[in-house]
Amino acid sequence: ALDAASVVEDGRTAGILLDSVTIEPPCGKRSSGTLQLHAFSATPGPLTFTMDGRSNTTGYFDAVSAGAHAVRISNAIGCVVDTSIVVGSGLSTQFVVTKKDVGSCTLPDGELSLSGVTTSYFPVTYSINGGPYGLQSHFFALGEGQHELSIRDGAGCQIDTIISIGSAQPAPPKIEVSVAAASCNKPNGKVNIVVSGSDGPYTINYDGRSYAQNENTFADLQEGSHEFSISGATDCSWDTTVIVPGLAVSAVQRRIKTTNPTCAFPEGGELIIDVEGSQGPYQLDYGSRVFASGSAITGLTAGTYAVNIINKDRCIVESVQAVLTIGEDPSCEELIMPNAFTPNGDGINETIRPVHSPLIREMRCDIFNRYGQRMYSYNGRGSGWDGNFGGKPQPAGNYIWSARYVSNRGEVITRKGSFMLIR
Repeated sequence: ALDAASVVEDGRTAGILLDSVTIEPPCGKRSSGTLQLHAFSATPGPLTFTMDGRSNTTGYFDAVSAGAHAVRISNAIGCVVDTSIVVGSGLSTQFVVTKKDVGSCTLPDGELSLSGVTTSYFPVTYSINGGPYGLQSHFFALGEGQHELSIRDGAGCQIDTIISIGSAQPAPPKIEVSVAAASCNKPNGKVNIVVSGSDGPYTINYDGRSYAQNENTFADLQEGSHEFSISGATDCSWDTTVIVPGLAVSAVQRRIKTTNPTCAFPEGGELIIDVEGSQGPYQLDYGSRVFASGSAITGLTAGTYAVNIINKDRCIVESVQAVLTIGEDPSCEELIMPNAFTPNGDGINETIRPVHSPLIREMRCDIFNRYGQRMYSYNGRGSGWDGNFGGKPQPAGNYIWSARYVSNRGEVITRKGSFMLIR
């Protein structure tokens, strides 16, 4: 406080006291500040404040530039106080921002730092994104995007600005996908993925497993959505969803024609299945053999046959059953024994055995000489009796045969007869 004192005629002291000065310095883009002078005097009446050629009775001056300013304060009786007040420079908008763009795909690793901040009023504090003010002018762990930065000096001058942090992440790779549909309601779909780009080599991640090739084929996939993740040489990854379609199975029209086997031809059965539909050409899967639709499946005996109809996608469209039977036929029960044979070594009629339907079961035919001695037994296998017994040729003459067997209908049949051995 400055004091100018004088004694007037009545003996009173008439002085001026400068009590306080409030300065709002220039700040940022505001090139000038303000000045507020507070003074009082023992002499009644207003005080006059003069600065840089401007006078008023309030002590308030605007448009005050930084620097030294001459100030005079006078009272009603002519007392004056002269002084000089220095206004410092506030925060300047000229400062240096250094930033580092985000380079990680998983962590916010952007940075921002300030330097060259000038002011006459300390301390200088900093705040980012509405956080608390502090002395630290270097900020870490910033994500990509815009960040609000505030700078404040000791005089309360504040500068707010927006600073953008960019991305130095690698460009997304080119991902080429080809898909083979799942068919027959089975997990047999396929996905082929080819990855190319600047962040290779790439790793393809699927179902908790990593495949360290830029190209991979994933087989045995069910119809539906499948999630794949592509990782680059950095920590960046890109996700892609692949839809594996399913191939629907369409109904068919079929015509079945059967030919039953006979006693004479027990393997003469035949089955023809002709298939029509929208997913042809169709095939018939019988056992280990595959036939085209409409082809004859031959060489069949009596029984039940299951045939799968397969479409062009190798899907089973339908399973068909066909039954082949042998009807009632007297030939199924027949057994014929030749009435003579000539085991003389000329290669003609050298043996004798019964001739019968192959449908006859449990065959036994015994041959006896005229004394009742059994010469030979035939059980349905072998070429028959050659006219020898005990390694010796038997004499010419009549021989008896007796046969017992089970017919195709399950009946036990016994037959007897005789034949001639001719030498």
